[in-house]
Amino acid sequence: MPNIKLEVVPKPKEGTRIVLKLLATPGFSGEGDYDLLCGSCEKVLAEKIVYGHLQEVVLHCPKCDTHNEVQFRKYKVYPHFSQIGTRF
Repeated sequence: MPNIKLEVVPKPKEGTRIVLKLLATPGFSGEGDYDLLCGSCEKVLAEKIVYGHLQEVVLHCPKCDTHNEVQFRKYKVYPHFSQIGTRF
């Protein structure tokens, strides 16, 4: 399962971004192929995420108090064929 180390960003101004303040890690668990790691402490913030299902948000790490931006396109991560409905 690929790990994606997220980019640490400054705390967004109120009302400018969706910030998900996680109370525990991982804060999300799905059935996908990607684990999202805190860009500072590398704690798993979200595990088994499907490409694009968690997008354009900021995850607040409860371990090290940093804000991490989730943008799959920025990390040049592309969906697996099974995640875009293509069948071979």
